[in-house]
This record gives sequence, structure tokens and C-alpha cells, in this order.
Amino acid sequence: MVLLLQSLLGIMEPLTIHGDGAAARDWLFIEDTAEAVDMAIHSPIDKIRGEALNIGTGKNTSVLDIARMVIEIFGLNEEYMTFMDSRFGQVQNHISSTEKAERLLGFRAKVSFIEGLLKTVKWYKDNRHYWEKQITMRKVPVKNKAGEIIWY
Repeated sequence: MVLLLQSLLGIMEPLTIHGDGAAARDWLFIEDTAEAVDMAIHSPIDKIRGEALNIGTGKNTSVLDIARMVIEIFGLNEEYMTFMDSRFGQVQNHISSTEKAERLLGFRAKVSFIEGLLKTVKWYKDNRHYWEKQITMRKVPVKNKAGEIIWY
């Protein structure tokens, strides 16, 4: 998201990737998240009481793949990617088991990853006044195991 914000501001700094970018997550677009929460709220309590539900897509996408998609959207090349050490405690793979949410709620994600990414880019382009004043917080200091400050 940092490259997106920088690009919208006309600042072309590299997109920073932690580790080799292989860490993958199950990314769910906010509209799908809101729909799943609404379905859970309106579901009969006897149907879901005591249940833990994974809300996701059941598919994962790596950080490196996302970086490549963002670079393609903005018409850049891979020179705009830079790599740094992995984050301490980085989990390599998160993926939701979505069968129970589908069975109990009837929930299935509708928005594909790329569609959600394109909607996100459009939102940032259309709503600069919401996020522009936050750009100074794009990096935060974190102490590593050796006690050194690293800016993430």
C-alpha cells in the first residue's frame, strides 16, 4: 500500500518487501468481510453459538505476487521493489478454511483478489483527503532482536 500512496502523491520510492516476499495471506475484500459479519449477526444464535468461523477466500496470495500486481497497475517495473530482512516472528502462510462459514452462514467471498485491489486503488485515488495527512506514518520504528531500531 505504501507504493500506492507514494504513487498517488507523485513520490516514487521503492516498494519494500520483507524477506523474499514468499509469505502468503488469505486476503478478503472489505465488502465481503462486512457481508460475512452481517450474515453472522443475523444468523439464528442456535446455529452458530460456540462456533469459530474462518472468514476468508480459501486462497492465498504472496506478498511478492501482490507487489508485482501493484507495480503492473502503476506501469512500473521491478526496479521499484526493494527487499529487507523478514519481520521477526513472520508466519509464512495464512489461509482460511472456509467450509464451515459456507455451511453455517452460506458465506462465500465474491470479490476476487485483483478486483479488490483495483477497487482499493480507485478508492485511494478518489479519497486522497482521507489518507494524505497520514502519509508521515508510513514507516514505524521497531526494535529487532539485537536491540537495533529498524523502520518498517
